[in-house]
Amino acid sequence: MSHPGRREDHRLLTGQARYTANHPTPDALWVGFVRSVDPHGWLRAVDLRGCLASPGIVAAFDAASLALDDIPSATGAGPHLAPMTRPVLARDKVRYVGEPVAVIVGESDRAVADAMAEAVVDVDALPPVSTTQEAMADGSLLFEAAGTNTLHHRWHGSAAPGPLPVEVTVEVEVPRLAAAPLEPLVMIAEPDAPTEGVVTLRVGHQTPHRLRNVVAQLLGWRPGQLRVVVGDVGGGFGLRGMIEPEHVVVTALAKRLGRTVRFEQTRTEQLQGGPHGRGQRQRITLRGRTDGRVEAMEAVIVGDVGAYPHNGSAMPITTSELINGAYDIPAVAVDLQIVVSNRAPTGAYRGAGRPEATFGIERAMDAFARAVALDPADVRRRNAVPRSAMPFRTATGQTYDSGDYVGALDQALDMVDAPAVRREQARRRDAGGWPLGLGIGLFVERAGSRGGIGEHATLSVDRAGCVTVNVGSQSTGQGHETVWAEIAAGRLGLPPSRVTVRMGDTDDSPEGIGTFGSRSAQTAGSIVAELGEALAARIRDEAAHVLEAAVEDLRIAADGTVGVRGDPTSGIPLGQLAATVEERGDRLSVRGVNEMGPTFPYGAHLAVVEVDPETGRVHVQRLVAVDDCGRVLHEPIVEGQVAGSVAQGIAAALFEEVVYDDDGQPQTSTFIDYTLPSAPDLAMVLDTGRLEHPAPGNPLGVKGIGESGCIGMPPAIVNAVLDALAPFGVEDLRLPMTPYRVWQALQNPRAGS
Repeated sequence: MSHPGRREDHRLLTGQARYTANHPTPDALWVGFVRSVDPHGWLRAVDLRGCLASPGIVAAFDAASLALDDIPSATGAGPHLAPMTRPVLARDKVRYVGEPVAVIVGESDRAVADAMAEAVVDVDALPPVSTTQEAMADGSLLFEAAGTNTLHHRWHGSAAPGPLPVEVTVEVEVPRLAAAPLEPLVMIAEPDAPTEGVVTLRVGHQTPHRLRNVVAQLLGWRPGQLRVVVGDVGGGFGLRGMIEPEHVVVTALAKRLGRTVRFEQTRTEQLQGGPHGRGQRQRITLRGRTDGRVEAMEAVIVGDVGAYPHNGSAMPITTSELINGAYDIPAVAVDLQIVVSNRAPTGAYRGAGRPEATFGIERAMDAFARAVALDPADVRRRNAVPRSAMPFRTATGQTYDSGDYVGALDQALDMVDAPAVRREQARRRDAGGWPLGLGIGLFVERAGSRGGIGEHATLSVDRAGCVTVNVGSQSTGQGHETVWAEIAAGRLGLPPSRVTVRMGDTDDSPEGIGTFGSRSAQTAGSIVAELGEALAARIRDEAAHVLEAAVEDLRIAADGTVGVRGDPTSGIPLGQLAATVEERGDRLSVRGVNEMGPTFPYGAHLAVVEVDPETGRVHVQRLVAVDDCGRVLHEPIVEGQVAGSVAQGIAAALFEEVVYDDDGQPQTSTFIDYTLPSAPDLAMVLDTGRLEHPAPGNPLGVKGIGESGCIGMPPAIVNAVLDALAPFGVEDLRLPMTPYRVWQALQNPRAGS
């Protein structure tokens, strides 16, 4: 549904959006990748002669003939990373099904598809590393030079203070997920367009400047030799922030062949080759007292990042830093191990390490509540960081900035009418009927980067008297065009209609960081606000010289004139003022970059579910999401972000899972196998509430919001299902809770599922 305040809505809802695939390229060559069908093996030979002989084929390359540098491994995650670089085309070894082995270039997509079938790839199979247990055993190594499949192993924290009367342990698995964007990876590389000697890469991406810098470096180019242009992005979800082999190869081909080249990933390529999200196993032990107080926590976390450690290698680290959740637990010890396996690489999927942390601690809190025979809400109240303790330094080294965690929980319980739910639950248990359950997901997350990474922006006035905001953030559906215009207009005293927001073109904004980790409002929004005030000050200063008036007497009117307060006859139009500045060789503009530490949004998400014991199907009756994202800049956009992330949270709890068999072969290669929820599956009642505790670390007082539903809702739904099935002896369920898994658990509760 369109909202009159959102300027993106019309084009996105009326088919006028310009995704990469919509860009016309009538004379482009088409690119296709020959991909490994083996999960692990020595690559003995790649024979492309049949491909080159196929009609309409222009070129074919393997790793040796294309001769491009490897993508470096992620940094800062362990001593064994140096050998774990990622070739853009497999060289010496293949390490997952779907890995690019060769690239074919032809005059049409059909010609390329036919030619790829003629490629002969000779692989000597090796035992696949298809589970975390196999990875940790080091029986079969992905990188012989590393000597291990473990790229990071660290124990940190403090031990329990002594014997405690209550101890519970839960083991959970957060399975791999596929982002399944509307538009898979599509890219168009144009040589010498529009500037001679420059390749323009058109692609959906979240960090266009990083993409430009990394790809240019890998190709041995200056950054100015590559221009990245991002239009509308058909789904980012974090995974559009990675540097993929296809980015490097397609860009290189355009330069080498001197023609525009086009690549459109198929859905099977996207599902098989990733990047995927999540992929963790955890064992969490809580120790405490019979009054419900938790005194100590031990967490063993194993993250499987797939065949190559890139963005995904940081996600288990984030999990380890936030594993204590919203709770003041004095002693927290974490044993973190990150391994590679013969699966597709992982990346930063929406939530990026925070959903995994919340899922583990919230499942453990419910187990602790059962052990001490207390209401799960009471146990959370007893252990949550109190409002009076803010800012709060956790045992894992995070500083929670502001908030009222108990207040969020109490508001959510009031909204769902928890006493009424409990009465109905008891009635059903006595009288029969589908069992009913109530579950809680209390969470805190980190929005933005660990360090002080901000954003770049430029605000300028043109001769028409309009303001242009060039910013390094990249909207992938968050409404940046609307919000940044409103922020700038508010600082300048102009209507938003006089402000244009430009992003996604590295020629427009020479520097930028991008959009990820729910950081944009606090970084890009803040720099736009700061520069809006700076531009207003400069406008008044320039006008003071022209009008021969005191700066403090000037005001910017909504009609775009600058004049003396109280004198309607005075004034100069902004466009004329901009022209005057340009005539002396300057521009009426301001430019800057800020540094911005993280914020810590939080919330309480509740689920009420009922379960059909005969089929195992979970029916979501009602959901409540109470969030604190600091100051709300645009209520409809915040509501949309919550609803969208809740939908993905439901999908994670009940539907989605990337599956591999014991031989390392993916079993979820189409939407027939990889189940996405459809509209009827999401037709639940969602009520949202809001607390507003401004973040002290940025001028807008904002925190992130776009990932809350992915973080808080999965444990709420799982805890609700287990609450419903408690009388049947069901104590554990694996994600996703498919009808078959629930039904199996009901048939044999003690066996687990």
